[in-house]
Amino acid sequence: MHDSLMPYFESALMPGAGLEKLLPPNLSPLRLALAPPNEQIRIAIGPMMETAGRIGRLTHDLHVALASNPTDTAFAPERYTLHYQKQISHGMRRRLDFSLLQLLETQPLLEAPLQIKLDAIQRRRPFMESLFKQLEQKLFHAYRIREHGDYHLGQLLIDERGEWWIIDFEGQPLRPLSERRIKRSPLRDVASMLWSFYICVHSMADKHIANLLPGPDKSTLNQIADVWCRWVSAAFLRAYFTAAHELDPHHPAGFHRIHDAALLLDCFFLDQGLEKIERDIARNGHPDELSLSGLQFWLESLTTEFPKTNKP
Repeated sequence: MHDSLMPYFESALMPGAGLEKLLPPNLSPLRLALAPPNEQIRIAIGPMMETAGRIGRLTHDLHVALASNPTDTAFAPERYTLHYQKQISHGMRRRLDFSLLQLLETQPLLEAPLQIKLDAIQRRRPFMESLFKQLEQKLFHAYRIREHGDYHLGQLLIDERGEWWIIDFEGQPLRPLSERRIKRSPLRDVASMLWSFYICVHSMADKHIANLLPGPDKSTLNQIADVWCRWVSAAFLRAYFTAAHELDPHHPAGFHRIHDAALLLDCFFLDQGLEKIERDIARNGHPDELSLSGLQFWLESLTTEFPKTNKP
């Protein structure tokens, strides 16, 4: 990962508007996934573009395998119901209320830049609540299956033959075993991996790139990292949904209604971000900068557009 990130940052920092040439035409990775990037983007991002596609296909293969045994009640896929959608909608709104309340309580402890991020997130509260409510307004043609449950780049191995392996299927260790066995949308794993891309590139930018490439300020490095995350996430999603479209429309791992998938993904991005903030506060007494920045990033990267308002 480091070997491919360094040339990318160097390219983006080149004189002659290197970064401007890499800016995506849309902030939503799912919208970017609708068309392949041009040659300049592929060269700048480097081998991670192809790797992200391989991980996307691998992830879909995983979900096909997890949904392949309809006779075992522990693994048999189950259709979404409006009752279930209302449950997850209410659960997400409860987490939203609790997380933002916690953030307000910790705000006096935060440095000024983090307080600005927190204020920006608080202003998006009505939209997040409206987004979560959409989950209960119509029945989705989707399935619940057993998921990986703790899916990120650290759960992937590659052997000497170039074969990829997914490890650690015990789920999120902080949750009770009974909760880890609950069937959920496979798109939760997808959102989790895209969060992992974000955390990976921003951690590298903050802890390694900044030391190796002195000169650019933190905001510039963060913008470059955001651009990388959007293009790499788009490559992952393109491969994942291409594989999903190859299946029969009624297959539990097939997603042929992209608008339903888009709304679910948007909700999972935000819900997982709020969960990260809850864990930060429980562990450290305050949110981590990476969690706040990540939640703000995904709020700006949603496929579901913010409602337009008439400005005076």
